[in-house]
Amino acid sequence: MSAGEVSGDRILGEILEPLLERFPGSELRGLGGAAAEACGLQALFPIADTAFSGAWDVIRNTLFAVRMYRAAVREMRRFRPHLVLLVDYPGLNLRLARKARNLGVPVCFVAPPQAWAYRNPARKIRRAAAALQGCHVHALFPFEMESFAAAASRVTAGHFLAAPETAPGREKNLLLLCPGSRLPVLRRNLPVWLDLLDRVGRFPEAGGGKVAVLVPVHLASAAREILATHADGRFAARLRLCTDKESIFAETRHAIAFPGTITLELALHRVPTLVLAIVDPLTLALGRRALGDSRLALPNLLSGEDMFPEWAGTAPGPDPARFLELEKRRDHAPGWGRCLEKLAERMGPATGAQVAVEACAGLLQVSWQVRAPEAKASKKS
Repeated sequence: MSAGEVSGDRILGEILEPLLERFPGSELRGLGGAAAEACGLQALFPIADTAFSGAWDVIRNTLFAVRMYRAAVREMRRFRPHLVLLVDYPGLNLRLARKARNLGVPVCFVAPPQAWAYRNPARKIRRAAAALQGCHVHALFPFEMESFAAAASRVTAGHFLAAPETAPGREKNLLLLCPGSRLPVLRRNLPVWLDLLDRVGRFPEAGGGKVAVLVPVHLASAAREILATHADGRFAARLRLCTDKESIFAETRHAIAFPGTITLELALHRVPTLVLAIVDPLTLALGRRALGDSRLALPNLLSGEDMFPEWAGTAPGPDPARFLELEKRRDHAPGWGRCLEKLAERMGPATGAQVAVEACAGLLQVSWQVRAPEAKASKKS
């Protein structure tokens, strides 16, 4: 298996837990994080090291990426798995899918590249479809299925973001900062965000004076170091660090978030959000060329509406006045319900875990039946 960043690892965990109930005693090998490790995986590399972000970060880690690929292929050849389960992370996982197919191992690829978000998607779709020839592809959204129908052995769809349960009567007075689930993104964004909030003079008042920083568990230590350096005595006491999304969403009034899956979760929880990306100059230049004038935030992309204000650029970030746009976004904002309806229609049902588990179980059964005679013959010899 392979999931190189946090959102992919969470999907991996949602698939593995029920799958292991059907196939108890199964051994797990490959790449993943806390969710996969809770199911028994001993990851080849820490997920804090595998989660790259941006063109410069990818270039800087080229040799490490080669090491990851070689280690995963070596493990695949030695272990001879009954199934290869890959989630997102296309730079590595498309290559692993091709290698597994050449070795005769069935592949389930979850969350294939979202080429539709780019200016010229056709080339990206062709390359991804070629790598996934003969694999089972599970797309997150129904409209993605057509791109892989001709190449994949089977295509299914369903996202992994369940509708939130509301907690009535709970006061929402918190500003939530979501500076990304990858270490380079955290280090590049959180200090700039704290500085901008301080400069705009709204930090102590934001969200009724309560501010929280949400990070995955493996980045908590790095986030504490940043807060210790950049949150001085004027507002340090108002800050808190958290790693539990569901509990903190219940009291969040509005948020600032780096583009990614978290923006969809915030939209589904009806949290008005400013999407803000501080990136390196190379990533910004290449991103503008690839995306054109396309939106950045997934809720905006999927709904076709400007649900969340967004900005991307290099440090020191946007004019601090841009943060005032948060004040215009409230749960009762005009058109919010209509935008959510369009978003839900494009996303389709939240059946990703159930559908992917059934797909993996089917592939495992077939693989086991094919390999069982080989194992008996090997024992006899």
